[in-house]
Amino acid sequence: GQNVNSYNDISSGQSNMSVTYAPGFKTVYRPPKSGRTFSDLVDAVCGISEDLRVRYTSPHPKDFPQDLIELYRTHKNLPRHIHLPLQSGSSKILERMRRGYTHEAFLELVMQMRSVMPDVALSTDIITGFCGESESDHEDTIRLVKEVEFESAFVFAYSQREKTFAARHLEDDVPRETKVRRLQEIGAAWKATALSRNLKRVGTVQRVLVEGKSDLKDGSLTGRSEFNTRAFFHTDPSDPKIRAGQFVNVHVDRASTTSLFGHLMVT
Repeated sequence: GQNVNSYNDISSGQSNMSVTYAPGFKTVYRPPKSGRTFSDLVDAVCGISEDLRVRYTSPHPKDFPQDLIELYRTHKNLPRHIHLPLQSGSSKILERMRRGYTHEAFLELVMQMRSVMPDVALSTDIITGFCGESESDHEDTIRLVKEVEFESAFVFAYSQREKTFAARHLEDDVPRETKVRRLQEIGAAWKATALSRNLKRVGTVQRVLVEGKSDLKDGSLTGRSEFNTRAFFHTDPSDPKIRAGQFVNVHVDRASTTSLFGHLMVT
């Protein structure tokens, strides 16, 4: 669900302390009193079985306190992938969006994550052409996309939604053709960093959670790596039967912007 890491269970009581946000982040709302946090929930779910691969989506950057990040050091069944919605790389536009953080705070959060998981893969959401967005604001977003090295991004051109703060108080003043161009430029930026990072995985062995037969007409199977990258792999007729839900080791022979391609490693 939206802002899944804002989870705060007070059914068993609450403390006198307010919810803690990531450094440099705030909310436009009054912080609630803290109960059982999302970190507590993730810790409990990860402890059920080491064979579980525990994913969650979509989080809000403000709700990544250090104790949640540290769980990635503690639990190996938390994959090396985090979806981290950016929305904009411009501090001015982020303020207009009422996101509660700046370009610099977002980058600092990424650095904290990479201090625990140097190889973590990050995906994101970005809105381009928001009310009042200038070329300089757009360039700030491109710069942050390159600095973070996102491996996937859902990029949308801004469109006004009724009953939102922006619809009531801001003007949708960026021309449609400008929004489309900026969307394409952001797409080119993240695809370049994604390809670069995937190419570094060629020659490595990746642990893949099998999903089943792929849609490719080459008899390959498909699954997801620890980085949430789609992996396609071939097996030998003499290999043990592979089933969905099983973990396998795949040697990566080649890579594209969004996928890894390889063959099964039999131990």
